Amino acid sequence: MYYVSLKSINQEKNLQIPLNKLKIVDEYLNYLFPNQTISPKFIGRKSNVDNKTITKLLLELSFRGLIGVRFIIKCTNDDPDLVHAFEFNSDDELTNFIRNQNNICSECGSTLDTKNIRVAFIIKDFNKVTGENYG
Repeated sequence: MYYVSLKSINQEKNLQIPLNKLKIVDEYLNYLFPNQTISPKFIGRKSNVDNKTITKLLLELSFRGLIGVRFIIKCTNDDPDLVHAFEFNSDDELTNFIRNQNNICSECGSTLDTKNIRVAFIIKDFNKVTGENYG
């Protein structure tokens, strides 16, 4: 399902990934269920493609609307057992949350760690969305 786009990205970005490795990446992306998180490290290990290149591929797939992203921010609580994480489906939701909370965790009152926002790639449910080859 992703193979055509992966080939296109490989050519456009001159990543020079062999086609057999792109097929492995495609297989693992197709193996996942909707809303499951994609692990660049796992796919990189299985396909024998370095993590930086896999991340470039996933970023391009997200720009083309073929996979989704989630943003995760944590608070800076000194007690590691009391660190709270908040997950958002868009950067607008994340920004609004930070502004509405005045950069303070709503659970414990610690500051939010805005310097360490994580991005997770997720599989989209194509029964509900359209993308590069599906619209």
